[in-house]
Amino acid sequence: TSLAPPGSMVKKTGRTVEMTCTLAGASMQNVYVHWYRGNPGKEFQWILYYRSESQTKTSPAFSERFSAVKNDTCLLSITNIAKADAATYYCASWDYHSHSEPHKPHTKTSSDTIAAFERTWV
Repeated sequence: TSLAPPGSMVKKTGRTVEMTCTLAGASMQNVYVHWYRGNPGKEFQWILYYRSESQTKTSPAFSERFSAVKNDTCLLSITNIAKADAATYYCASWDYHSHSEPHKPHTKTSSDTIAAFERTWV
């Protein structure tokens, strides 16, 4: 299985941007999809994970403007984008979690793939 990167985009500040993560070769139904962002020379930032409407968690730093939904793909939505949101966004999929705080760097997971995509310049 692999995650398919759709490419780059440019949006104006104040708009909403949506990014799609597609899992090739497997169903999205039972996987946890995590979203991160990063820039060269900076630490990765965990944004959220989404498995279902009742199984989702968002970092407090992103809880006001970042959200996700999942069907055949996982869609990350960022409202009221700002210049500080310009970054490379990443999605990752796991079959399960073995820790209650998936955004900690030491979290043990069964990792399939991580794909970099969706650079937003504002």
